[in-house]
Amino acid sequence: MVLDLSGVRSIDSAGIGELVLLHTWAQAKNAELKYASPSPFVRDLFDLTHLDSFFEIHPNLNEALESFQSKEVCADC
Repeated sequence: MVLDLSGVRSIDSAGIGELVLLHTWAQAKNAELKYASPSPFVRDLFDLTHLDSFFEIHPNLNEALESFQSKEVCADC
């Protein structure tokens, strides 16, 4: 799943908490959750809170979607 954050200009601590909760829920369900197109403010906030190391953040929606395709499964590895 990709969350397109392009329309989010600001976020408070409750919003960050919800994103962390959603991300944790996705991990528990073995789902991948990626974030796309954060505004400079949101991106800076992710950096300051060190969520940039917890979340997979992409500069745009296309790169986030393409990141799902780049994974290869090797049965002989």
